[in-house]
Amino acid sequence: MGIENYEVIFKYDTDSIKRRELKMATGTQMVLEVKKNKLNNSSKWFTFGQKIRP
Repeated sequence: MGIENYEVIFKYDTDSIKRRELKMATGTQMVLEVKKNKLNNSSKWFTFGQKIRP
C-alpha cells in the first residue's frame, strides 16, 4: 500500500466524519471526542505522507 492510499483514506474519512457529525449533532460528548481523536490520528498520517513526497 503506497502513501497515496493513505491520502485517499484520509480525505474520505474526513468527509464521512463531518457528515456524521452533522447528522449526529445531538450525540454524546464521548462520541464526539472519539471522532476528534480519530481525525487527529488521520492528520498525522496525512502529514507524514506529505513530508516524504518528492
